[in-house]
Amino acid sequence: MTSLTGNICLALAALISVALLSPFFQTKISTSNDQGASGYMVIIVLFLSFLFLGLMSIVYFAINKQGAFNWVSTTGSVRFLFLSIGLLSAVIIAAIGVMNRFMPVSSSYILQSLMKAVPVVIFVVLLVTGFILNNTGIREHVNLLFYKWPLFFVDSLCLAGLLFMTASALFSPKSSVESSTRKYESSTSIVQSRLTEIEESDVKENMMRLLEFTGGLYPMEVREKASEKIKTNPDWQNELIAMLESDNALNAFNFLQANEVEDKKLFLQPVLTGVMTVAGYIRHTIQGTSPSAFDDRMFSDEVNRVLRTVEKFEGNGVDYLPAVREMRAALDEPVGGKKIKFDCREILDSWIGKQ
Repeated sequence: MTSLTGNICLALAALISVALLSPFFQTKISTSNDQGASGYMVIIVLFLSFLFLGLMSIVYFAINKQGAFNWVSTTGSVRFLFLSIGLLSAVIIAAIGVMNRFMPVSSSYILQSLMKAVPVVIFVVLLVTGFILNNTGIREHVNLLFYKWPLFFVDSLCLAGLLFMTASALFSPKSSVESSTRKYESSTSIVQSRLTEIEESDVKENMMRLLEFTGGLYPMEVREKASEKIKTNPDWQNELIAMLESDNALNAFNFLQANEVEDKKLFLQPVLTGVMTVAGYIRHTIQGTSPSAFDDRMFSDEVNRVLRTVEKFEGNGVDYLPAVREMRAALDEPVGGKKIKFDCREILDSWIGKQ
């Protein structure tokens, strides 16, 4: 492994770092755009980061062959462990910093600004240090402290940051998907993005998406804006009825749980049909879910929105109790011969007991 090979890899790594820091990765992706856009961006960042890691590994190997890393430790195994863990940690943290530039996040402005600067610092330190150490003529004229401490601090801080994030993920109290979604949706940038999407939506083309925004997972201002938009569709009641009588009943319940309709009589039978559809949805979902993936809080949102809707339409000549009982029975669908004790079972038992 020669110094020339190391320099070529350094040049390629520098090009990758420039690409990762380019404006292409600097603009937050609007959720009103293609929902898969952020996923493709993440894949690109990960690919380029692993490529950068591979190139820098070759550079480190070339430097080590020259004995230029002997200041780390005289023991080869210790030297390898420090350099490999440090480089890996630095590249991972840099990748996270790059993704922070385009992914919607709910952290403070100061933290976001700090995370934007992190990849720049990491790339500069790794590349400059690698260039100095890989070229004997330059290395001999540069004080050891000039590259030793920056590299040490970057690698150490990145490793500490990575360990902290891992520990937080492992030991922090686990929040449900629902609560995590609510927290995400409540951030200022996401709320504004949702409102913009609703404003720009074609109510006839995007009815399903707008109904989703009327659900309880979204902040009140988003729900109200979506409800107002839906009612601008002259045929919104008939579209809701059609959804209640199809597999999209849950989307209709999103809206109906918190909004009034102009003619309740039109909805009495379709709501009954919708409750039965949700019962089937729960049963099939349980059948198709791995036992390890179940959560006690599953179906709570679905059950709550159905019951809120039923309470608004009951007492008008249609008996919803048998359908609600069917929904309750669906929660007893066995998985591997066992029943999952979902929290919403108690909610349904209480509601049924009051009828």
